[in-house]
Amino acid sequence: MTSTSATTGRPQVPPLLLAEALGFVPQLVLDDITNVGNDCIGRSLLGIEQFLESGYVAKADDDELKEERRQEVEHGLHQCQTLLEHHTDIAFDSFEAWCLRNIFAVPPGLPYVLPHQEGLDMTTTPEQEQELMAEIDALREQLANEKKISRLAQRAMRIAATERREAEKDLAASPSSISRL
Repeated sequence: MTSTSATTGRPQVPPLLLAEALGFVPQLVLDDITNVGNDCIGRSLLGIEQFLESGYVAKADDDELKEERRQEVEHGLHQCQTLLEHHTDIAFDSFEAWCLRNIFAVPPGLPYVLPHQEGLDMTTTPEQEQELMAEIDALREQLANEKKISRLAQRAMRIAATERREAEKDLAASPSSISRL
């Protein structure tokens, strides 16, 4: 039930089992954390840009100087954004790897039982399992046969009821023919 990680060489719990046990997918939580960090960087750079536009660029005396400062601010912010995003990506990649290796990892050999599996007998041999599956198949076939018989019986009851009503109509329509007998 465990697999071996290519990067660590240690046994790992399958991601679906881990998500089932935790009630959420760890990778999605880590992605959300990364997205929040990237959003903060974007908002910070937007604030810096607004500050520089209102201060440094707006205080220029002529239009040529304003345009030169605007291009300077734009170029500087682009470099700053590239640098921040690069280092943030590296940091969040390391954070993600560390979390998956340390926080969201189940130590090898640790017995784990999910709540809906408590009390289950996991000591069944393959032969016993095969016998149980054969018994289940036989019970399914028996149930299908009983449903078929039930449908046939209901059909026969409907036919008999219809024939009885027709016979009663015939009887009510010809009372004289019965008295002659």
